[in-house]
Amino acid sequence: AAVDQVVADGAGFYSSAGNRADQAYETTYAPVSVDAARDLVSSGAQNLKLNRALATTSVTGFHDFDPGSSVDISQSFTVLPATAPPPGSTSISFQWDEPFGVGAVATDYNLLVFNANGAYLGILSGTDNNVSTDEALELLTLPQGEYQLVIAKANDGPANRLKYLYNTDTGVSAEFLPGGPSTFGHKAARGVQAVAAAFYGTPDVPEGFTSLGPSVVYFDSAGTLLAEPEVRQVPQITSVDGSNNTFFGGNDAEGDGFPNFFGTSAAAPNAAGIAALVLQAAGGPGSLTPQELYSALQNTAVDIPFDADADFSKVVIGPLTLTGNGDSSNASSSDPNFFKITLAPSATGETVVQVVIDLTAAGLVFDTSEDVGFPFTLGTLVGVNASDVTVQLVDDTPLLTLTFAPGSFGPGDSVSFGVDRDVAGAGGGNDADQLAGAIVSAQGGSGAAGSGAIVNEFGPPGYDPLTGFGLADALGAVNIVP
Repeated sequence: AAVDQVVADGAGFYSSAGNRADQAYETTYAPVSVDAARDLVSSGAQNLKLNRALATTSVTGFHDFDPGSSVDISQSFTVLPATAPPPGSTSISFQWDEPFGVGAVATDYNLLVFNANGAYLGILSGTDNNVSTDEALELLTLPQGEYQLVIAKANDGPANRLKYLYNTDTGVSAEFLPGGPSTFGHKAARGVQAVAAAFYGTPDVPEGFTSLGPSVVYFDSAGTLLAEPEVRQVPQITSVDGSNNTFFGGNDAEGDGFPNFFGTSAAAPNAAGIAALVLQAAGGPGSLTPQELYSALQNTAVDIPFDADADFSKVVIGPLTLTGNGDSSNASSSDPNFFKITLAPSATGETVVQVVIDLTAAGLVFDTSEDVGFPFTLGTLVGVNASDVTVQLVDDTPLLTLTFAPGSFGPGDSVSFGVDRDVAGAGGGNDADQLAGAIVSAQGGSGAAGSGAIVNEFGPPGYDPLTGFGLADALGAVNIVP
């Protein structure tokens, strides 16, 4: 409401989209009766000690998390440990489709927490009487550890659309991966321009942490159910992050003595700065309405291809496949299985003799330093011995050559390895998507040879839930105004 008032008064409003990526679980309530839940426990399909929870909370049914034919009333949810003190934690906001604060909450859901052994952790659970609080909301915080989350219905209320967002400082792993839209609150107001982020060094590769859209609104401001839910296409625009400043950030990505500010909170003021230039070019305050200002940036935005498989890229050269999978591989977060080379089982009689990766076209170099990079490290090997692998690699160069002993790398075998990548002269570059364009060459024992470029799978141009309508183009937006 505050955002919309500002816009109604004639000002454009630019907000970070958020840095929650796809940290959301959204679904329709799939009821499981209390008796059926007890049967699951009795059969050994669930280890939950339900009696304690049932003795202290009202339960009329449970939610089935399993989207398939099986029934599972719990979701394994692990809050990962922190790399340094203090210990990690994750907060969860669980909501459903009823309006807040207008006397219309008729459904009471609880988010029950059990440990990995099935013991009920009532002190960590969300068990408010939501009809009394008039808030369709349960808030809870989980410290580092392994849990099982259970959604329980405490009455016969009508609401059946469920969603929870989580905010973590260390990361989580979940049995049924969340993967839902996570842009919410003022960032999804009707009048706002929510801004996604892309690192300035690689502006065609979006930051994977940007909160996903769209945002769906079910009620008007008076709490009346809309005839059709309103789908708000957020974020609408992308701007750069990682630029220098003199006081904030701490991460000096380019080594130029100035800290870099990352996140959508950095991208939003950069987008607002472009908007100010557009407004100035049009004649100053009042010369453009907020919507005209928004349109100028959106209509001239440079489309960023939407990666249909984030943090993953690959190249196929005949029967050989090389993949990159993940978003990090440096000193602080090393992954010895980031790269994987596989020779298809059907390649009868063929072997792999040599594979060369050339990052030049991707604008990357290998960083083998131990302080901020990650030296070449072999990971999981299938059918190949470490002693059969020879590596040729010079630090801060784009070329990596792997040579395999004759006959050692055959059909069905695979070699995984990790080594840090940096944007040449700028740092960063860890995301597998940034490998796009790099050339891989392969030589087989039979004499067969081939090469190909690493690619990503992209969706169609236009709005997408990660980058909106694309990267803001200052010159294009200024030039479009009369």
